Amino acid sequence: MNPDVYRAASTGDSSFFETMTDPNSSTLLEVTIEKNTVLHVALQFKKIEAAKKIVNLSPSLALKTNSKGNTPLHVAARVGDFSMVKLLMDQAKKVDLETGGRRQFLSMVNQDGDTALHVAVRYSNFDVVKELINENYPTELAMQVNKAKESALFLAVDRQDYNMASYILSATPDCSYAGRHGMNVLHALVLHTSCYCNKGNLLLKEMEENRQKFETVPQRFRRANPRVTRSVFAVLWIINMLFLIPIPKFFFEDDSKEKYHIPWNKFETIPKDFVKKVMEKCPSTIEQGDDLGWTPLHIAAHMDNVEFVKLLLEKGNSPAYVRNKEGLSALHIAAKEGNLEVMKELTEACPDIYELLDNKGQNALHAVAESGWWTGIEFFVRRPELESLINEQDEKGRTPMNLAANRELYNALKSSNSKCVDLNATNKQGFTTMDKLLLTSGLLIDSTERILWEMGARPSLRGALLKMGIQKFDPRKKQKLAGDGNSNSDGDGKGNGKDKGSGDANMLVATLIATVTFTAAFTVPGGYNQNGNVGEGLAVLRNTTAFRVFLIANTLAFGLSTTSVFVHFLASATIDEIVAFHKKLARRIAFFTNWSIGALLVAFIAGTYTVVPHSLGITVTVLLCCCFLSSMFFPLTTGTI
Repeated sequence: MNPDVYRAASTGDSSFFETMTDPNSSTLLEVTIEKNTVLHVALQFKKIEAAKKIVNLSPSLALKTNSKGNTPLHVAARVGDFSMVKLLMDQAKKVDLETGGRRQFLSMVNQDGDTALHVAVRYSNFDVVKELINENYPTELAMQVNKAKESALFLAVDRQDYNMASYILSATPDCSYAGRHGMNVLHALVLHTSCYCNKGNLLLKEMEENRQKFETVPQRFRRANPRVTRSVFAVLWIINMLFLIPIPKFFFEDDSKEKYHIPWNKFETIPKDFVKKVMEKCPSTIEQGDDLGWTPLHIAAHMDNVEFVKLLLEKGNSPAYVRNKEGLSALHIAAKEGNLEVMKELTEACPDIYELLDNKGQNALHAVAESGWWTGIEFFVRRPELESLINEQDEKGRTPMNLAANRELYNALKSSNSKCVDLNATNKQGFTTMDKLLLTSGLLIDSTERILWEMGARPSLRGALLKMGIQKFDPRKKQKLAGDGNSNSDGDGKGNGKDKGSGDANMLVATLIATVTFTAAFTVPGGYNQNGNVGEGLAVLRNTTAFRVFLIANTLAFGLSTTSVFVHFLASATIDEIVAFHKKLARRIAFFTNWSIGALLVAFIAGTYTVVPHSLGITVTVLLCCCFLSSMFFPLTTGTI
């Protein structure tokens, strides 16, 4: 493109274009590297007056596209000048197009399949949306979807712009409700109004509470060294946000009312009127599933969004019976997540919904027993009308009690009514729940076995023979006892191989730590006294606090890692006979190894601090490193026991 033309368009020099009279001038038809015309350039730089001059001079430029397929109308929709949008549409009438050319102009799409309406919605330009919708073909424009299968209405809802979405829904006789991945508008509504409802998202609630504490920075810290203050609060913020480690009140108590506000996204409440309007205008969206078969009700049940569940069931209870591609109903999903309020709503609206089975032949009680929510099990076992579910078997012959015992849900077992539960039911392999526990417990007798025995559970004849060694059983199939759902269906022993691999990795790490700490014990920081006096051979820095911390942490790391190595060696001698015992033991050994890593970290920091020159900067840096690395370490050790 001619530099003078580009400069005039980008700076808005309207007088430059007033001197041009030939609409077919080659100068006006030149393009940039990205095939932008002079009209594209003027609109990109928001030079509206210059753009009007250009489009009046050469109306054919309104139909040109750049390398991304964007017409000037796309650019004007992104910029948000509705007067320019109107001018472009008016100029399109003047172009010698075939019949229906105006409709074609409005429906032109870029390489992403977006129309100008998509672009206007994406950039929240409500005035442009109104201008486009007010044209003669609003229905056809609102019905178009881009390559991601997103309609303009879905984009508006996805951006939580419900005013714009309501306008599109009301102003068009018909519009598309489609969204990406097979979702529709209701899917997006559920997702965006469930952020504070899901039990799994309680983390967000706690993070929000902690954030409010950080809004007030104590005056005493603002009077301190700015670098130190920023460093301290940056580390505290990271630790608090990532791991929710409590911060002492000392950092927040302050009489000052001055606040430093930190941006945080607030989630809107459910736009009930809009939801009802969508369900009334397009009832099929209620039961429509996405690519995985999940309906809006499935998502609401998963996210514990009780209010949305009530809205979706207002038009009838048929959505509750819809199953996804795994065969899971909304009750199955709510049961898996332990969402009791949703379960109550579903069972009250559909008393027979508990009879639904998934693709594995499991009912909702199977789902809650397998997931581990003992409160969900109580919901079923304490309701007389649902007692029949307790002894139902799935395709592998497993009852909910089998799955609950596999998960060692002590509270659920105590709460179940032993008179209703058939504790001696066998699966298709002929094993009972007690067989599963006895044949995999090895040397460890846990409380689950005692509870089941007191409730009347007994091993089967085959299980007793295997336990006494009268019959032999393939060790690779031990995970299949009592229908363990996590075992390999082919019985190829890959599960045991995985456990062995984890044990080998743990053994290697423990050995390395033991080697390093053993060496560090005899090459202490600062060296030894070699002056020939009374203290010859002793550590030079033995009287410093940091050295003592180093010695204690190094000893602790050596002891824990050595214990881990020793127990690994001991367990390996009986691994073939006591598979489950080795698993439980390995889980506890990993705990020792994890803490030995933590002790090694402390020893390193203390040793480094001992030998470096003491200064405020180094002290603060070492302490911050210790806090940050410890914050990464402690969350990893909480789930190892």
